[in-house]
Amino acid sequence: MLTKIEIETIFTETGVMREGHFKLKSGKHSPVYFNAKAIQQYPMKLNLFIDSWLEILKQKVDINKIDRIVGPAEGGIALAYSLAERISEARGRECLMAYTSKDKDTGIMQLRKNFDLPNDENIVVVEDVVTTGGSVQQTIDSLHEKNANIMAVCLMVDRSGGTVGFGTELISLYTTEAITYESDECPLCNKNIPLTAMSNNAKK
Repeated sequence: MLTKIEIETIFTETGVMREGHFKLKSGKHSPVYFNAKAIQQYPMKLNLFIDSWLEILKQKVDINKIDRIVGPAEGGIALAYSLAERISEARGRECLMAYTSKDKDTGIMQLRKNFDLPNDENIVVVEDVVTTGGSVQQTIDSLHEKNANIMAVCLMVDRSGGTVGFGTELISLYTTEAITYESDECPLCNKNIPLTAMSNNAKK
């Protein structure tokens, strides 16, 4: 399984984690910016995280009982596919995948209509980065409408400092606490450190 130092090295090499002075989509400022989707450009490095998830899942749940892996769009799609593929290979039997996306009217994550989920499936939910956990929780709520059993939630990065929870087994490979400042109280601004505006902050 990947160590914290190995994860930070990969994040730096792939541009997932950047340090500096960033203006987030929320308007707040932060010394660290996570763009977890950047790792999807590097399949071999991404698979190191997938393999770590699989190793821990084998210890926590019976992978033979997992029917499907589900992730919220966009970051969770590649992760759900990759983990489903790894589980399929490990047990010699297909593990399905699906994803949720924001409903145009409500803005809430809903299961895509092209995925026909039977009732009572055993599901593992995956996500790249969470701060508040909103997208993951909405995904879980959507799956509960199908009477799904959520066996575990797998996260690449938990930015809640370990405070987020979803009422099931939680597997976080990297846990940190989001550091943010109001724009008028930012110590980085006071030090005249150049500000980079990030238009795609994932406050999930």
